[in-house]
Amino acid sequence: GEEAGFAVPEDVVPDPTFVPKVGVMNMQDPDTKAKVTIRQDMTMVIDYQVKKAKMISFKDGTRLSVVPSSKVDWQVEAEGLAPVRFQGGLMLVDLGMASATFNPADDSIELKFGDGAVIVVQDGQVSYAPDNMPKPAEAAKAALSSELSGLGGCYLFHLLSSMVATCDNSGDGFTVAQSGEVEQFGPAKDAFEQFKQEALDRAAAKQAAIEEAARIAAEKAAAEKAAAEEAARIAAEEAAAKAEAEAAAKAELEKLGPAQRRKRSSLFKATNAAT
Repeated sequence: GEEAGFAVPEDVVPDPTFVPKVGVMNMQDPDTKAKVTIRQDMTMVIDYQVKKAKMISFKDGTRLSVVPSSKVDWQVEAEGLAPVRFQGGLMLVDLGMASATFNPADDSIELKFGDGAVIVVQDGQVSYAPDNMPKPAEAAKAALSSELSGLGGCYLFHLLSSMVATCDNSGDGFTVAQSGEVEQFGPAKDAFEQFKQEALDRAAAKQAAIEEAARIAAEKAAAEKAAAEEAARIAAEEAAAKAEAEAAAKAELEKLGPAQRRKRSSLFKATNAAT
């Protein structure tokens, strides 16, 4: 329908056309009491009065059968084509390798293959249920309205978006877009994403620990360097003070006389020896 993105064709009423008269011959079968009508264009109509059934055959071999009393409402057969019958409100076609069913009630088409696999087409979507599923027909129909995680082994083709999706019974699956992009979904992907995030978190924590250790080592090296520089400064100041004191003592010694200089020198040596 239009809600699926497809245009609904309008009813087309042909212009009136003159149809010439055709010769007709009527007869009745004496055994079955069936009324037989044969037209000049080789169309034959057999009307079975007892069963209220009717069979119409055309020149090209096409045959239409209407049997109200049977399970089949009507059937159309043509040479080289699969027979089409209407039964129980459904249109059925035997394609040989598969049987097709059209349901006018919901505009759905169902294909059942000889191996048991089923394809259902409805509202711009196509679902495929493999033969290894317990109930392929029910599964294919359910897949048309289920979430992607509920496909349960079916394949879903969305014709409008050109997307195909599938998943297993655990809900793990993937979608393929028209561009070829593949996207995973389901518990397995969530678990993988969680595992990947945890791995990233562990790597980040390890990197943070390495950076913290490097910061502490740098601070320790800087502190040791500052302590060494402070010790060197103190030693330099002490050496400068000592040199200044020695220079001052020497200058004062030079100001004294010889006797006082000898006396001071002896006192200086004795003080140094004591210390």
